[in-house]
Amino acid sequence: MNTHQLLQDVITQADQMVKELEMGRVMNRQLQENLEACRQEVKNTLDIVRAKEEEILVKQSLIEKLQLSLQDREHEINRLKLEKTEVVRRKEELEANIEELSKSYDELKNDFDTLKNQMQSLRDEIEKAEKAKKSRHKKKSGDEEESKS
Repeated sequence: MNTHQLLQDVITQADQMVKELEMGRVMNRQLQENLEACRQEVKNTLDIVRAKEEEILVKQSLIEKLQLSLQDREHEINRLKLEKTEVVRRKEELEANIEELSKSYDELKNDFDTLKNQMQSLRDEIEKAEKAKKSRHKKKSGDEEESKS
């Protein structure tokens, strides 16, 4: 091999190496672009994940508030049930009192009617007694006049 041939081979190899280097640079650039695209995609995905986490936290907070509200309502329902039970008990007491008062009223009315009848009987007796007294007085007066005459 002569020098010219060697030089030609070296130049060819150098050209080949330059082409390979250039292809490597192109591939490196593409890999860099792909890497940057992947980084951007990861960043976007992380942003979505963070937004979803925030949304989950908001929903958890809302669920906790709703649970507390539900507990409050359950307490209120239980309180109202107790209150209703007390009202029903009181109503039954009042109905029993009304029944007793009604019986007492009936007894008092009967007693009043009895007294009224007794008073009427006494009036009748008084009236009879007064009539009898007048009648006796007239008879006595008549007898006295007869005796005077």
